[in-house]
Amino acid sequence: MLRSTTLLLCIVELLFSLLLEPTPVFASNQNPVYLQSAANYQLLAGTVLTIGAATLGTQPDHDGVSTTAVADLALAIAGVAGLTFTSTGADLGGHTFTPGNYEAVGGAAFAITSNITLDAQGDPNSFFIFYTPAAMNTSAGIVINLINNAQPMNVYWVTGGAVTTGASGILVGTFMSSAAITTGASSTFSGCLLGAAAVTIGAANILQECLHPVVLAPSGFLTISVPDTTELLISASGLSASGSTGLITVTDTRRNSGTNNWIVVAESSSLVNPATDAIPATAISYSVIVLPQSDPITVTTHDQTTLSSALAVVNSTGAITTNSYSWKAQIVVKVPLNQPIGIYAGTITHSVS
Repeated sequence: MLRSTTLLLCIVELLFSLLLEPTPVFASNQNPVYLQSAANYQLLAGTVLTIGAATLGTQPDHDGVSTTAVADLALAIAGVAGLTFTSTGADLGGHTFTPGNYEAVGGAAFAITSNITLDAQGDPNSFFIFYTPAAMNTSAGIVINLINNAQPMNVYWVTGGAVTTGASGILVGTFMSSAAITTGASSTFSGCLLGAAAVTIGAANILQECLHPVVLAPSGFLTISVPDTTELLISASGLSASGSTGLITVTDTRRNSGTNNWIVVAESSSLVNPATDAIPATAISYSVIVLPQSDPITVTTHDQTTLSSALAVVNSTGAITTNSYSWKAQIVVKVPLNQPIGIYAGTITHSVS
């Protein structure tokens, strides 16, 4: 899996922008949405669960707040993000979809502004997975129609942002959000609502049975996520520009029978401005900022004085269960003397295996 971040450097003005980019590696058996303990919930919240008055169909044993289930939900969402998708317009309204994995073009927020249809083409075991790293909103009165043996339990709406549904809708599928979920009043849901933050169910909703297909533990996925860009600012050439990236996270759900070892390597391109003046990757160094961790795994960090080739920065050994690890990178660029001022950009690529 490769992920890259754009590095932007400005020498006052030299501005240096670093692009960090990751790529997911995953494998799965049958249904790729492996919810683990989150599959036990009809309504799941990471913080507060609020159920509006006159709502029918709640299940006290399957509705609530759970740190463990939300952690499993996060892993499931990361697994979905690593799938291969067909790009589709951000507004799904008015369209018919056949089985497959769909992602909003450009990572845009999903909208459903008019009724849509999911056509299983006669296969009751087919899946519909809709993913966006952004939010999702539906207009009031929306109906999601299932035809030709499409099943609610095989429909997934997976978002990195909040989910907000309009009033009086008839909606189907499992809604999985890394943020909050808010439903409009007088709506009917055939499925589950699983949010990592607050989940608010509007008044007079009807919650029908929430089922999930039997899913074997996947052989797993190994993913790395990185921030899109890192920017550095320096007042003059001949000095060093430094700064830290945002959070970089490896998630490993392979659940091998032995140990799950992984290693992350990083390398950078040269930094180039529009006039093709360049700062070589040999001038870029990388050190790991160690952060507090909750997963009990053994990790070794490796600081590098150059990124001109792919070199190890973090590796893990001995983990026997699902695990994740996060860090930030301190990036230093030694700017050559008399380097022309301007905005320089390059790419740091992370790879996990």
